[in-house]
Amino acid sequence: MFLHNIKQKLLVTVAVSASALGLVACEVGAYPLDIFPEMHYQQSYKTQEPPAVPTPSGSIPIQGREVVQTPEQLATAENPMVTNEDQASVTVAGSKLFATNCAMCHGNLADGESEVAFRFTDAGVRAPPSLTSGPAAAYSDGILFSILTHGQSNMPAFQRLLTTDERWMLVSYLRSIQK
Repeated sequence: MFLHNIKQKLLVTVAVSASALGLVACEVGAYPLDIFPEMHYQQSYKTQEPPAVPTPSGSIPIQGREVVQTPEQLATAENPMVTNEDQASVTVAGSKLFATNCAMCHGNLADGESEVAFRFTDAGVRAPPSLTSGPAAAYSDGILFSILTHGQSNMPAFQRLLTTDERWMLVSYLRSIQK
């Protein structure tokens, strides 16, 4: 009888251990050999989306992403929005972009007076500068565009948030309020 109870306890212990190991093995990527491929490992497509065709090696993109340029390359770039005939609409669009993306740090008047600037100063961190006077006003259009693109100090990079044209519109707007 005593031996029978030990066999039962041993069987229960083995069964519990096997089921625990079975549950642990259900983790994603836990199988050393993937005998039964799981659905989440398969390539998926959105509804009515054709399969993505791999890009041929050596191909050159003709549209889409912008060409990544270094700050040194951008320093000499010229603002293409300056030659735009409808400069007023560019400036209005730039002011809207400034209000949405820049005013919280640089102030509504781009004078560096904002709640964020005061908090930076209180924390002992360099506050966002005035964009209407000082060194920022002396920067070339290319340098301003480079700072908008790549960020500087505590300022984030806007390359992924704003298009190339939107960043040039911001530079045009800053030039219009610096005068």
